[in-house]
Amino acid sequence: MTHTDQRKESKCRLLTLLLILLVSVVGANKINSTGSYRPIFNLMNWSSLFNQTSLPDKTKEGGVPTKISKVMLQNKESNNFVRIFKKGRKGVDAFGTYYWNNTTSNKPEHNPFAILIFTPNENSQYPYFTIQGGANAYYLCFKKNGALVVKVKGHSSRCEFKEVYSKVDPNYKEIISKMFPNFKLGFNKKGKPLNGIAHSKTKKQGRFMFHIKRLTNDPASCKREHGPVFNVCYPTFLDKLVDSHNIRHNTKKGGHRNNGKRKR
Repeated sequence: MTHTDQRKESKCRLLTLLLILLVSVVGANKINSTGSYRPIFNLMNWSSLFNQTSLPDKTKEGGVPTKISKVMLQNKESNNFVRIFKKGRKGVDAFGTYYWNNTTSNKPEHNPFAILIFTPNENSQYPYFTIQGGANAYYLCFKKNGALVVKVKGHSSRCEFKEVYSKVDPNYKEIISKMFPNFKLGFNKKGKPLNGIAHSKTKKQGRFMFHIKRLTNDPASCKREHGPVFNVCYPTFLDKLVDSHNIRHNTKKGGHRNNGKRKR
């Protein structure tokens, strides 16, 4: 047998071994995919309701679903609750009441405009979160000049915050902007929002301090999870929130269109 024949024979053996190895790997994958497959909870079902479709499925790596918390922020300066009720600079204040005067029911209910929704950012190392109105799903954001505004969409870091314990009184917390670390959420005695940089010019720290009341006594929409940090709100609650906002928005637009038509 010549030297070239030996080379050809060794190449044939090597190709045969590679083919056998490939067939065995494919067979093992089929067995694993059919025998040990488990359906995984898809985080997209939670996040898509808040237009965060880019969030990865953390449960594949042993993580937990997105935790969303229903809270009420009580401002120390005004002694009332932060509420989000419309778009723009005049759409937020700290003059909300704890209970809602509902004439159709004798049972006291929480003020829907004073209920806020904290949605944590899963892609952030620090627990940053967005703040939305519980009655309309509008976002709370800071502008470059420090003005506090209400927006329909909150995909920017200007609409993300973090909560820290106050150095003046540990019983209170402060809400700080992610994009502008020098900006704090604050209101005066009349409940009007303050400029984000105003806390550097005043000694009245109470304007920027809050009691955070977490609404955990609502088993129909939120379930208590591990620890007091966040509660899990199921998609039914978020679905109703977004749907109700869309219905009001479409009705308003339809009303403008009808007003512009001439009566026959």
